[in-house]
Amino acid sequence: MFSIFFFVLIALDQGTKRAARSQNYRLKASISFLPGIGFQYRENYGFLLNSFEKIGPRIIAWIHGLIITGFSCFLLCFFDTGFGTMEKTGLIILYAGGVGNGIDRIFRGKVTDFIHLRRLKIVVNLADLYLIIGSAIMIIGGMNK
Repeated sequence: MFSIFFFVLIALDQGTKRAARSQNYRLKASISFLPGIGFQYRENYGFLLNSFEKIGPRIIAWIHGLIITGFSCFLLCFFDTGFGTMEKTGLIILYAGGVGNGIDRIFRGKVTDFIHLRRLKIVVNLADLYLIIGSAIMIIGGMNK
C-alpha cells in the first residue's frame, strides 16, 4: 500500500511539473489561484530555494543523489522496525519529495517550480511541499510516542 502511495505522489509531482513547463509562457508573471497562492513558472538550478546554484547542476545532482541513496538505505533498514503508520506515511511523503526533485535534477539539470506562495515570497513545487509535509508528519508522529 505504501509503494502505491509513493508512486501516486511521484506521478502527481511529475505531472504538475510537466503541465507547468508546457504553460511556462503563460506563467511568467504570477497568476492568482487562491488568496496568497498563485502560479508562476521558475527554473531552480540550485538547492533550497535556488541557493547554491553557483556550484553547478552536475555537482548538485550528485549531492542530491547521495542524499536520496542514503535515505533509501535508511528506509530499507529501518522502515519496518519501530515506525507507526503515521511515521511511515511521513517517511514515504518525504521520500517522494526527494525522488521527485531528483528526477528533475537528473533528467533536466534543474527543478521546475510553479506554486507561488506570496506571503513567504517563494516559488515551490509539489515535491517541495511533500518535503515539508512529510517532515511535519514525522515530527508530530515522533512527539506522540
